Amino acid sequence: GSGGMRLHYDAAKKVCTVDKTGMTKRFNQSVGEVLDMPLDNPLKTLRIFIDRSSTEMFANDGEATFTTRSYPTAEEFHYTVTDGASVKMWTMKPSVVDDFVI
Repeated sequence: GSGGMRLHYDAAKKVCTVDKTGMTKRFNQSVGEVLDMPLDNPLKTLRIFIDRSSTEMFANDGEATFTTRSYPTAEEFHYTVTDGASVKMWTMKPSVVDDFVI
């Protein structure tokens, strides 16, 4: 389907756009669900880290960073990138597991 979080890079404008309008779990709709991340240089690398409640993006080894609150379900992230930029995506696992509470 066409739902989920969408990421698009406009090479002419050097802007990454994140669109959360198609996500199953909507959050902070009043703040805006289509957000732009302008870059100073053409996009060469994009690293995306997804966990249960947020998505973080690092463009060009940290030249620009972007964090958004999101609650993605499986297979709910889609992206289109032009000009052969390298895109890597990681789904984060919990760093702490509460086996017991004192």
